[in-house]
Amino acid sequence: MSSEPIRVAHINLARGYRGGERQTELLIAGLAECGWRQTLVARWNEALAGRCASIDGLTTRPVAANVIAGALALRGADLVHVHEGRATQAAWLNSLLRGTPYLLTRRVQKGPRHTAANRRMYRR
Repeated sequence: MSSEPIRVAHINLARGYRGGERQTELLIAGLAECGWRQTLVARWNEALAGRCASIDGLTTRPVAANVIAGALALRGADLVHVHEGRATQAAWLNSLLRGTPYLLTRRVQKGPRHTAANRRMYRR
C-alpha cells in the first residue's frame, strides 16, 4: 500500500464569487488545515483563485472557462471534486482520458437536464 497522500483537484469554473465558491474556498481551507495537498482549477480572471492563493499546500491552475482547458489542468489528480455544473464536462473528459474518478457536489435543487451526455457524465 502506498503512503503517498491522495492528490485532490477541485474544479470550479463559475463566474463571480457566490455561495458555491465560498463553500469551495472553505472546503479547501479545511482540508489544508488537515495537511491535504490540493489543486484548484478555476477561471483565471475570477475571484476564487485569488481568494485561495494564500492557502498552504494549494496549487492554483487558472484556466479559460472551457472544457478542454479544464480537463488539461486536472492532470496529476487522483480524485477530482466538481463544485459546479459547468466543470462536470471537464471532469468527465479528464476521466475518459486519464481514468481519474470524480465526484460532483450540486448546490441547486433542480437536477441536471435529462440529456444523453448528462446521463453519461452523472453515471460515471
